[in-house]
Amino acid sequence: MSSIPDSCYIHSGGSVILTTDLSPCGVTNSTNPQVPCCWKGDTCLSDGICTYTHSLDGGSGYVAAGCTDQGFGDGCRSLCAQNTYGDIVYVESSKTWHCCSFPPDGIRNCSQPLSDQFLAPAPKELLTIQALPKTGTPSYVVATVSSTPTSTPSGISTSASSTTSTAAPSTTSSTSNTSTPSTSGGLSTGAKAGIGVGAGIAAVGIMGLIGFLLFRRRRRQPYATDTNVHELAQPPTYYANQTKYAELQGPIAEKDARTGPVELGTTER
Repeated sequence: MSSIPDSCYIHSGGSVILTTDLSPCGVTNSTNPQVPCCWKGDTCLSDGICTYTHSLDGGSGYVAAGCTDQGFGDGCRSLCAQNTYGDIVYVESSKTWHCCSFPPDGIRNCSQPLSDQFLAPAPKELLTIQALPKTGTPSYVVATVSSTPTSTPSGISTSASSTTSTAAPSTTSSTSNTSTPSTSGGLSTGAKAGIGVGAGIAAVGIMGLIGFLLFRRRRRQPYATDTNVHELAQPPTYYANQTKYAELQGPIAEKDARTGPVELGTTER
């Protein structure tokens, strides 16, 4: 059964103190017996980090979270335990978080952080868990985050626990925004496949039409007029008529109409 813790603890100068200036970042249950705490009016982030928007001299806007458990057990992180306050800063050059320094005058100086460092995502990659009101009881929303870094570079120590912290919703009405995945522009895979198949069918149809036209053209060639057909020679004149004519040799003698028939003589052998 879930319940809202009524106690929050913080590290201060090497000690753990109970304070009423913090509120739990979620409810506790059998799965998450303790949860981080942040200052009232601040926002709970993942990885045991709180963020604030009000101005603090020398601050960075981020501070280590407290815990509902005095021993900072599972679900909480012990960060910058030796500092008077848990101010922290992200150093871009090393991609790590550092504890802010506190000079003798007691004013925090996050522009010159200590060498103490720990692993956590960059500020823009931290998850928002719970916004805490300055007064009253928060209306908790569901959120599950890991407070354990995925890897630890050599030379960097971390005291993070290995469990996750979960904030359960209360009976008061609260809304959770559901983001809708954006759809990428352009054609879908199915549409592209359809276009490819259609193009293939069209190409096959065109090739078939060209083949059919070539086939018809070759079939018609034997019946085409041959422009190179030679004219047949004219037949001989004697084939034109069935009558043969003998060509007479020598001059033609005109017969005198008055001359009588001439009797041909015979020649003896």
